Amino acid sequence: MKFLAEKGGFALRINRLVFERVGGKPEDRLNLTLLAEGPIPIDDSTTWASLLKQVLERMAGEGVSRAAYMVRPDHLEITTVEAQQIEVFNGQEFGNRTPPLVSVSFKKQPIDGVLDDLSEKTGVNIVLDSSISKEAGKLPITARFLNVPLDSVLRLCANMADLKVCEIDNVIFVTTPERAKALEKEQKELIRKRRIMFLRDRAKMEGEDPATIFEILRGKVLDSHSPEEAAQAYQNYFLCTGRAGLKVLMNDENTSIALQAAWETNLKPVERKVRGSDDRTDDTYDPTELAKFISFFKDRTRAPVPDWWATAVTDVDLMPSEHHSFSAAIKPRKPEGSKTDTRHFKATEDGDNIVCSADGRTLTFPKRMFEDAPFHSLDAFHNSFDSFIGFLHEDYSVVAADRANGGSSYPIACFKGKDGERNWNDKVWGAGRSFGGLNRNRVEMTEKNGTVYLFGIEAQGAYAEAFNMDTGRVQFRFCTSYWFHFSERWDLE
Repeated sequence: MKFLAEKGGFALRINRLVFERVGGKPEDRLNLTLLAEGPIPIDDSTTWASLLKQVLERMAGEGVSRAAYMVRPDHLEITTVEAQQIEVFNGQEFGNRTPPLVSVSFKKQPIDGVLDDLSEKTGVNIVLDSSISKEAGKLPITARFLNVPLDSVLRLCANMADLKVCEIDNVIFVTTPERAKALEKEQKELIRKRRIMFLRDRAKMEGEDPATIFEILRGKVLDSHSPEEAAQAYQNYFLCTGRAGLKVLMNDENTSIALQAAWETNLKPVERKVRGSDDRTDDTYDPTELAKFISFFKDRTRAPVPDWWATAVTDVDLMPSEHHSFSAAIKPRKPEGSKTDTRHFKATEDGDNIVCSADGRTLTFPKRMFEDAPFHSLDAFHNSFDSFIGFLHEDYSVVAADRANGGSSYPIACFKGKDGERNWNDKVWGAGRSFGGLNRNRVEMTEKNGTVYLFGIEAQGAYAEAFNMDTGRVQFRFCTSYWFHFSERWDLE
């Protein structure tokens, strides 16, 4: 490292703190034998930047603990990928999937020369549309960038020349906004066709008929046994079907598929007309279109949809290409400091029994009702979950245990009569949250014509699920966020 600094004529400084944060000392890495993996290839085209990068790649470390460098006004700082991403991407970590960082300065340089220079420095294919006017290609660019992602540099430079960046596979194409829009649409359709070809090839390798790829993808959805499996299956199915094909899937005989297809079909991004407060986003989904979804939901399921749920689902905060949110539509469910919210269902211990009460009715069950799956024990039940919800009848009772701080999965069980004999049990998938929430999760259980329904909403997902009262068979599962695998990130066209 000292040799590179001396020969290159630049100062090097090591950020010891960030290396210690990921474990170990920087000296342990610097003392490694550089040529243990063989010589570093060098020729006339090798730059100091590429040589330094190759040296840093040979320092120990995996993932975000790998070594990297940042350009400072008077020196180069040796740091970690983690610290680099935190500084450059405002705290967001992307692992290895990040564009190269660029440190360049342009002074009245034509954009065609700027793009050539960026392509040469980064090794990325960057092409200027030859059909644009010579005047546009010679527009002078004056800018200084220090540790800026290449994609941001390209967007800014193109914008200065009234042009737009369009990614086509591993080529970055700079053209007019109108042509970029058309090319992006073509690219998405090409990717959809490639995805179908890939899945057909995989089906053939697995001994299935590739001609039935859509039936295969539909079957993957129906055979899903977890939120993660279902989310991936829906993504593959809907991306291959395309947005136009989702209208057909609204008539699918499977209610879950029909509901998810109807949700996607009625998503129309618009700018919010009246923001109301600072915590609302500028973007939303057209509430008129979402009201159509609610109508479809009611007609298809014949479920007793709570008014609060229907209202909340039509009031969305949208973060384009990221996710949607209902955080402004719901309030914290319980006051700060309250341990248990029991307004739906209350359970207390009385010797060997559990006394349950709800809606003005009280029934007693043996304690063993809570001692095996899915509840295990009352203490563990209370430690893991915040409240009981359910209803009690002489011939059967349904009990579920939801969480107040977020829409993660929770158990549900049906019991016969007063003796506590369990008829069936399952899990409500909820919104799929796997980490702490914002203390915003509202759930309501209802019943109608032999079916028990659960409607829930949390900060980043609304859901509805239905179970047959006698058998526990799932009638449908629906989630706006695909159990925290947001379709906003799918690039569905």
